[in-house]
Amino acid sequence: MMLHKESSIDERSCSLSPDDQLADVGFQVNDTTAVLDHAMRILYDRGDKTHELADKTGQLKGSAQGFRRGANRMRKQLWWRDMKMRIGIILAILILLSIIIATSSECNDPTNMSVYL
Repeated sequence: MMLHKESSIDERSCSLSPDDQLADVGFQVNDTTAVLDHAMRILYDRGDKTHELADKTGQLKGSAQGFRRGANRMRKQLWWRDMKMRIGIILAILILLSIIIATSSECNDPTNMSVYL
């Protein structure tokens, strides 16, 4: 497709006078310059977006580290709370068992007359 366009330009430039050919080349240079300017603006905008993305990535990294520290602190707090609860339950069971054992041994003691009153 480019060959067809180039050949039509060549055929047209042969039929034009040198001044017209020079003007035609000037228009082509201007068109090419406009395309390059547009491409450079796009690249510049993309570069700005890249810098913004890098800044946001840094902020996200800092937030992730803060979240990780907070999550670890929360995990330790919950572990201690769980341990306190387990220790409390175990102590309650031991106290209950000691009361049951103490009362059952008093009932089985034949010298203890207070149970029969």
